[in-house]
Amino acid sequence: INDLLERIGQNIKKQQRFIADAAHELRTPVTALLLQAENVEKSLNEDDRLKRQGQLQKGLLRLRTLLNQLLDLARLQSDQQNPKRPASFKDIVLLVITDLHPLAEKAEVDLGVLTLEDVKVLDQDGILAQLVRNAIDNAIRYTPANGQVDVSLSIMNNQAVVRVEDTGKGIANEDLTQVFQPFYRRQGNTQSGNGLGLAISQEIAQCLGGEIQLQNRPEGGLVFTYTQTQNIEK
Repeated sequence: INDLLERIGQNIKKQQRFIADAAHELRTPVTALLLQAENVEKSLNEDDRLKRQGQLQKGLLRLRTLLNQLLDLARLQSDQQNPKRPASFKDIVLLVITDLHPLAEKAEVDLGVLTLEDVKVLDQDGILAQLVRNAIDNAIRYTPANGQVDVSLSIMNNQAVVRVEDTGKGIANEDLTQVFQPFYRRQGNTQSGNGLGLAISQEIAQCLGGEIQLQNRPEGGLVFTYTQTQNIEK
């Protein structure tokens, strides 16, 4: 009973911290939107109004992204989950790469595939695609122009292993574990974001019984590795 009460207490503290962090993160964009709305009213002419209105729309899109990520994280941390079902990991990776290819082209990043083995794993409500998307999206965004992002899916010791390697700057060693904390933004990070992508990916990995590892490449860049037990259908 004491162990149960302790776990309940830890969950309550975790939820309270999440709510406090979420409220803090929402305060800034909401304040910015109010100021941008006031700026639209102060437009000098039609061109100026359209410019300020465009800034307001971008702010609303960023807020919508933040709210969606908060809802995703809250849903993953709840116990209300549908059953896990077998899914083709290869199909998931291919679909995500296809969706993100225009982003890579715009960033002038060479997005390629090294290996794609056909392997089935357990998925739940399509959350595995979200994990893969977060990994590849981050790699593209943090890789400079003319850089490279390589994706591979292989089977090792009955484990499905996805690796996303980039030629960016990597992550400081002291930040390799901290980046999984919600809302954590490492110093010097100039990319837009809310610090929730890796936190959501970590929750997905735990939900599916998988594991994420981040490692800096000796020649520069980062390696994102996700490992999950292969689903062997009998």
